[in-house]
Parts: sequence; C-alpha cells; structure tokens
Amino acid sequence: MAHLFKKYCTILFFISLVITAKPDSYVKLTELEPIELEDGLNQYEVRDHCFILPDPSSTFEAKEVFKKDLNNFYPFKIFPTNKQDINSSYWLRFKITNNSSTKGAHLIEAFDPKIENIELYSLEGGQIQKVELGNKYQFDRKELKHKNNHFTINLDQGSTGEYLIRIQSYRQVGFRMVIRETKRFINYALKEYLIIGLFIGLILMIVIFNTTLFVNTKNRTYLFYIFYVASNLLFILSVNGIGYQYLWPFLPGFNRYATPIFLLFLSLSLYFYIGSFIQLDAIKDNVKKIFQYAIIIKIAVTIIGFLFYRPLFYDIRIDIIPFSAAFWLCYNAYKFEKSAYKHLLIGFYCLFAGFITYALLLSGYLSNIIQPPFRIIFVYGLDIAIILEVTFFSIAISKRMTNLNSKSKQKDRELIQVLTEKEMLTTKVNRELEQKVQERTEELNSKNSELTKLNQKLEKAAEIANKFNIDLDLQVKDLKKEIREEVKSNILLVKREISFEEFSNVFPSDYKCLENLEEIKWLNGYSCKKCGGEKYVTDEVKLKISRRCVTCGYDESATVNTLFHRVRFPIRKAFFLVYLVSSRENKITVDELEEKVQLRRATCWNFKKRVELAIEYLKKKKKAPIQWEDLVMVNPNKLK
Repeated sequence: MAHLFKKYCTILFFISLVITAKPDSYVKLTELEPIELEDGLNQYEVRDHCFILPDPSSTFEAKEVFKKDLNNFYPFKIFPTNKQDINSSYWLRFKITNNSSTKGAHLIEAFDPKIENIELYSLEGGQIQKVELGNKYQFDRKELKHKNNHFTINLDQGSTGEYLIRIQSYRQVGFRMVIRETKRFINYALKEYLIIGLFIGLILMIVIFNTTLFVNTKNRTYLFYIFYVASNLLFILSVNGIGYQYLWPFLPGFNRYATPIFLLFLSLSLYFYIGSFIQLDAIKDNVKKIFQYAIIIKIAVTIIGFLFYRPLFYDIRIDIIPFSAAFWLCYNAYKFEKSAYKHLLIGFYCLFAGFITYALLLSGYLSNIIQPPFRIIFVYGLDIAIILEVTFFSIAISKRMTNLNSKSKQKDRELIQVLTEKEMLTTKVNRELEQKVQERTEELNSKNSELTKLNQKLEKAAEIANKFNIDLDLQVKDLKKEIREEVKSNILLVKREISFEEFSNVFPSDYKCLENLEEIKWLNGYSCKKCGGEKYVTDEVKLKISRRCVTCGYDESATVNTLFHRVRFPIRKAFFLVYLVSSRENKITVDELEEKVQLRRATCWNFKKRVELAIEYLKKKKKAPIQWEDLVMVNPNKLK
C-alpha cells in the first residue's frame, strides 16, 4: 500500500506539471471555412472551423472585429484556452452555411455554465444582431431554460452567415461549443437532466438516511457526514449550473462565489467528519497536525484570494492540499485497522480521480484529446467520482457502525451474563438472609417476651423506688434542717472563737454563703419589690444568685437590702467578719480583724461599724438573744 501511495503522489506531481505547462508557439491559419449544416448530420464541433482573437483591454467592438483580417486571429484548435487572462475578452469567429431543409432548426450550445458574459453577434444583410447571455444575468433571461447557454441560428436555406461570439468571465472557463439540431438537443437535455436528477436523488437519499441515523443514535459522525455530503452536492450544483437554475436564479451575483465557498465548506466538513470517524490513539499527533495545517492553509488561501488575488480564489488545485492531508490521515489509519478503513481509503481514491479529471477538463487538454463517446465520462467525471466516493464513505460508516454494534452487543451479552450471575448470587444471599432474619425474629420475639416480664418487674421496682425516693427526700430535707441548726449551734452560737479555716469548712465558697443568704432572705416565699409578683426564675451568673420576676422582669440579688448590700469584697470574708464582731460582743479590734481576714484596715473598720450598728438596731427592737438570721437581714439603709 505504501508503494501504491508513492506512485499515486508521483502521478499527481506530473499531472500538475502538465496542467501548468505553457505552449511554446502558435500556428496561424488564414482560411475561414463555413460550418455546413446538413439534414443528416445533427451535431457539429465549432472549434473545427473557428478562429480566436484575444482582446486584452476588452475594448473591441463587433463591427471592428468583423473587419479584421484573419491574420490577427488564432485557430481554435491550437489556441491555449487553458491560459486565459481573466481581464481579457475573447472573440470567436466562424461561418455557418445552412444546407438543411428547415430554418431555425439548429442552435449553438456553449457547454460551460460558469461563463459570466457570452454575446452572439450575427452579420445579416449588413446589420449586426446581438444576443447576450451568461450567469451575470437572471436565469429567466434565457430563452431555453437550460443550465447551458444556447443561441438559435436563423439562417435561410442555402444562405451563409458570419458569427462572432464574445466571451468574458471572472475565471477560466471552457470555450467548447457545438451546433445541434433542436430535436437532438431536446433528447440530449432530457437524458442529461434525468441523470442529474438521479444523482441529486441519490445524494438526498443518503442525506435523509444519515439524518435518520443521527436522530436515532445521536452520533456526531452522522451529523458531520450529512454536512459533508450536502457540501458535495452544493459544490456539484454550483459547477454544473443546476444551482443557478433552481436554487439562486434571482441572485446571479452569487455565481461568482458559489463554487469557492462550497469547496471551503467541503474541506471543513471533511475535516470534522474524518476527525470524528477516525478515532485511533495509535495515529501520531504530527499526522493529525498535518491535516489541521492543511485546513488552515485552505482557509487562508481562500480569504487571501477573495481579498487580493481572485485567480487564487478560483483555483481548484488548492483543494488538493486538504484532500491529500485527509488521504494521508486515512492511509495511516488503514495501516492499523485495514478492515475498518478500507472503504474510506477507496472513497478517497475516487475523490482524487474526480478532482484530477475536473482539473484536466478545466485546463482544456481533455477537449483536444478525448473524443466521443468517452468524453461524457470525463465531462461528468467529478459527478461520478463523488457518487462513488459518497457510496464508499457510506459503506465505511456503515461498516464502522456495524463493528461498533457488534462490540456493543458482545458487551451487552457479557453484561447480561454478569447480571444473571449477580442475580443468582443475590437470590441466594436473599434466601440466606431471609432465613437468618426469620431465626433472628424468633429469637427477638423470645427476648421481647422476657423483656416484657422484666419490664413488669422493673415497673414494680420503680414504684417501690419512687416511694423510697419520696421518703428519702423528706429525710434529706429534715437532715438539711438539722444540719442548718447544727451549723448555727456549732458556729454562729458558739461562744468560743474559731479560725477562718474552721469557718471555711462550713462555708467553703462565696456561692455557699449566697445560698445560705438566699434561703434566709426568701424563707417565707418570694415577693417582687416592684410589682408584688410571686413567680420568678433563678439567674445564677458569675456566682451571683438572684431571682427575676416573671411579671415585670425585675432582677433582685440575694444581697440586696441585707447586711451585705453593696459589699465590695468577698462575701465569705464578710460572713466571717459578721461572725467575729457578733461573737466577741464588740470587743474585737480593727487590727485583729485586719489580721484575721486579710483586708485593708479601712474596709474592716467600715464593715465592723455596720455590724455594730446592726446589733444596736436589733437590741432597740428588743430582739434578744440576737439570731444570725436577724442580723444578716438588717437593711443598712435603716442604720443611717
């Protein structure tokens, strides 16, 4: 295959040389022989009796050209029509003698539908008659609604007329013309349009079929292939004139750009289609990059040609670059999977053959070499090549989808087998689990019955425990009361003096002191000082015991309006000071107090004074002996 590819590239190189070659010299003839129309022979080649005059400045008039000597003309057969200057006009001069039995039974047909402007001048009775056609006009201008340009010959029987045909176009076109009987033309046109219709129908069937596949499978390869086939169809329709006749008959200016634009679409759609179709990691990145660079070159050349140099815009040989890159990518894929990409490679061979035939046809060489009946094969060579290419591409994509479906079915079978085994295993495990669940359920039912009996016993025990707890709470309350009385008897009412450490055993913290003070203050129940409400919530924050009224929100601390109101030192030491002053019957000195509680002298003196005033206040109230509860509940505001 590599050997064939190298041979194929060599052939392409030599064909390019042939296409671009220039003739060395021209041989001039001086006789203008008329084309004699007979009843029996119904087709005549104009080139056999025609002379060509280049008009570089496009300024010649028909009257002037009729008068020119034949020495200024070139015989059609040797004139290099493949080296046309798009800025020039070309005059074709020939004579016709009507030896047939009818008038107007023949017509002149110019085969190339891409001719922008073609004018027929006839010299009859000393008067010049002019008819203009071409694809720069709307299609309705044509008398015969056919893709080619036609001129009717109105010569009387036995008369001879001299004719000029002026051709001017924006690109290189074919000059081949024939004279036919109208009956032969109609027969030929019907067959031609039938073949073109079959071609278009086949392409549309492929588009519709692949559209259905894309809708069902959502595979992007089908979508790119649809665009590629549609681009092929539009390209062919722009080349053979059918697009001008049926798709854009009222936009003749679009004929200038249709073929290059559809060729660009063809290259882009081919890039996306091949990129989606060939999915091989084994293909090297540089091979893929070559294809990408080829597409970039195609786009750049098209833009540059459109903006700056129109002959480059219309040069079909540029498209050999992306097609060759796509062929090289396909060839590398073929080396790895021959069965998957064989038909794709054959399709590229057909595409190349069609483009080479089309390029040779444009060059004008085939017109002189190929003769009927083989000429029709080369005239429609590109159409035939595209049909074959699309067919092989369709086979390739079908094969690929078949392989993918086979692999998918194999995977499905494997998956079904795995799922079957999994289901059997799941069934087995479920049965074992059901059995274990049943056993466990019976065991749990047995345990539940035991638990029920145990709960009944626990309920009875709970009733007994509740009764016991109630009795225990009553005993605890009584015990607390006894402890309080014991504290009073051991500390508050003791006649001997105790140390701060011994005092701390009974009141180990400020919080315990506040609890004792709270119990004494609200021994007979809580009543809000603001609103008299009896409902409250307890607030114990930062060792400060207080009660907040639910009704008005007033917050009252346990020390408010007691002997410890607004005390700025630890309340435990304040408790101890009250104890010392009251137990020594006002005989303890400030220095002793300072030593025992470790407070400043002024603080000890001020608080000692408050306690002494409270004792005197209670004595005036005739409360003797003075109780601890009475002493701590004296309001300092009443001592002033």
